[in-house]
Amino acid sequence: MTSSSETRHGNSDSIGSDETAIRILDMALESFLEFGYRRTTIDTVAKRLGVSRVTLYRYHSDKASLFQAVILREVQRSAQEILAALSKLSVEQNPVVEGFVMTVKMSRNHPLFLRLMSTEPEWLVLHLTSQGEKLIEWAGFSAEAFMRQSKFMDWLKEDELDVAAELLIRMLVSAVITPGGLLGGDGDGLRRAALYLLKPLLRSPDADSVSSNPS
Repeated sequence: MTSSSETRHGNSDSIGSDETAIRILDMALESFLEFGYRRTTIDTVAKRLGVSRVTLYRYHSDKASLFQAVILREVQRSAQEILAALSKLSVEQNPVVEGFVMTVKMSRNHPLFLRLMSTEPEWLVLHLTSQGEKLIEWAGFSAEAFMRQSKFMDWLKEDELDVAAELLIRMLVSAVITPGGLLGGDGDGLRRAALYLLKPLLRSPDADSVSSNPS
């Protein structure tokens, strides 16, 4: 049985989990890293993979869909890494704040983000901001699913999760793509800014006394 959020946003398993689907995403990621977004085509990926265009189109309707699937898989991978890291935090550290900081740092240092920011920054920023509706939607769904899985924000009501998830994603996008300032840094300033920004979501009794120091 799917939750209401899965019905609204779509199931993340749509990226595919069979061997061909995995190989397609692996080759697509490799191609986007090597050629960038604009120079990568469906034909490029199919040819390098050794399959026909028809086979690839069975999984993805166009390049944009393929790119989204690649990003979604990377988001899922990162979420699992972050969840594992959060399970090892000390009791003085707040997992919501630390998760935000980890996500910002991991996103900024992801090879695909670095590639596109260095060669196609205008395209990337455009698709993360004014044309980022799809990104906000499915990244918000991923964040919402992450909240449910981690239970780090289990004081939120069921009908508050989607709002909290979207706010987190919008703050993350701003922190990742905009340099400068506290939120644009990567040291203690980022952690302090995250703690300040996320306070409305920190409803636990100890929210105001959480440590803002790194481990």
